[in-house]
Amino acid sequence: MQTVFVLTVGAGTLLAPVLVSTLGVRGALFATGVPLPLLAFALGRRLRNLDERTPRDAARVALLARIAIFAPLTDAALEYLASSLRPLALAAGEVVFDQGDEGDDFYVIEDGHVEVVKDRDRVTTFGPGDYFGEIALLRDVPRTAAIRTLSPVRLLRLERGRFIAAVTGNPSSSDAADAIVGARMGLRTVFTSL
Repeated sequence: MQTVFVLTVGAGTLLAPVLVSTLGVRGALFATGVPLPLLAFALGRRLRNLDERTPRDAARVALLARIAIFAPLTDAALEYLASSLRPLALAAGEVVFDQGDEGDDFYVIEDGHVEVVKDRDRVTTFGPGDYFGEIALLRDVPRTAAIRTLSPVRLLRLERGRFIAAVTGNPSSSDAADAIVGARMGLRTVFTSL
């Protein structure tokens, strides 16, 4: 977008004096102004289709929109994040990550249940629509709890960089993330930095 803007400003700077000297001020304005409504009319259907189309990953967009951290984001940002999600299927009894592991991904549970284990004690369980992994990413600390599957699970993973960019790039999203981190850290400081 920036490149297109700079190129068009540059082209306008070069062409404007030629048009004004050739056609006069009114003629130059007419020559540059008339094509715009014609272009808008010619591309109108395509532009309407862009606005009316449903997101390619509508179910995933809806899933992300229900998460307080992502709820303040624009539809375009949610669509981008939804398209960035990578699926991960695990059987019952598998470890998603262990306590002390490096935090590399944010996880959303699409289907199934997991347990949060700290120092070999079960702290809580999460199910469809729940999420984990945000604190290690936001605070840049190792995982302080393990996540193990209780049933076959379908997870959606979001890579650290995209998660951080989305959350820290939106003040409302950042505030929601801080509130969630605070709430989770207040619960026995157990499933912080999952």
